[in-house]
Amino acid sequence: MRHRCSSHGSGSSSEPVLSGPSHAAAAIRLSSPPSDGPAVVLLLCDADHRLLLAVVVDGASAAGVPAVVNLALEVADPAGVAGIVVGIVQERLGQYLPKPDVAMLAGLADRCGARGVALLDLLLVGPRGWKSVHHLAGGPGGGEDVDQ
Repeated sequence: MRHRCSSHGSGSSSEPVLSGPSHAAAAIRLSSPPSDGPAVVLLLCDADHRLLLAVVVDGASAAGVPAVVNLALEVADPAGVAGIVVGIVQERLGQYLPKPDVAMLAGLADRCGARGVALLDLLLVGPRGWKSVHHLAGGPGGGEDVDQ
């Protein structure tokens, strides 16, 4: 995800700007607290990474990500969505996803790109930390752990 200083924007919009993965993880955690159980959260952004909408699917796991993303891609163009951050909310932030869940995420970045939407990041989000697993969806990076 491109880092952007939200304090030096144009001032023309009051929508929050996602300034990086830690900011996205905080928005995901706010949308669906890990203590409420598992969920999939999509943060839909415009081209300037302004948050347009957070979509929460309570009770969903990583296996549900492709279906949720496909639904968002259906409305992305007319809604002005240029980027998506996917959050897989877990009650505990584990080291790894089960192999079947990993298989479901493969090619997600390409699928988004084919519809003109950037998969900005794919995050596992727990109560106090997050981990980027964007590489599992075909995106760049090797993952990043952050405990907060």
